[in-house]
Amino acid sequence: MKQTILYLPIGVPTFDLEAANNVFESSKDVLTTIAPDVLSPKDILLSPDDLKTFISDKNPDLIVLQNVTFAPSNYAEIVFESFQCPMILWTVKEPSINGTRLRLNALTGAFSAGYTHKSRDRKTLLSLQETRMIRQSGQN
Repeated sequence: MKQTILYLPIGVPTFDLEAANNVFESSKDVLTTIAPDVLSPKDILLSPDDLKTFISDKNPDLIVLQNVTFAPSNYAEIVFESFQCPMILWTVKEPSINGTRLRLNALTGAFSAGYTHKSRDRKTLLSLQETRMIRQSGQN
C-alpha cells in the first residue's frame, strides 16, 4: 500500500530567505530521492494562512514538519490539530554563527514545535537535526 508523505517547510519571512530557500530546495531533493511522490509546496510556508491553505485538502500517512527558519508554535499547533498521523520534526544547523543575528534560528523553532507536541501528550514524533547544511550558497 502506498504511503502519502506530506512535507511542510515552515518559517517566517524575517530571517535570511536566501539561506532558507537553499535549505528548502536541498530538503526537497533529499525527500524526493527517498519518496518520489512526497507532497510538497512550491515555496516555504511563511504564514499560518499559507500553511492552512496548503494542508486543507491533504490526508497524509506521515508528515515531515521542517523548521526552515524559526516559526512560532502556532504553526505546529495548526498541524497537530489537523492531523493524527505520525510526524517527523526536521530542522537544520545554523549555516553560520558569526556573532551577529542568526540567519535561520530553525532549531529554536523546532524546539517550540516539539514542546507544543509534547504538551498535547502525543507520542508520534521523531526529531531529526541536520548535522550540516546540505547546500550552502549553491554548493553540495
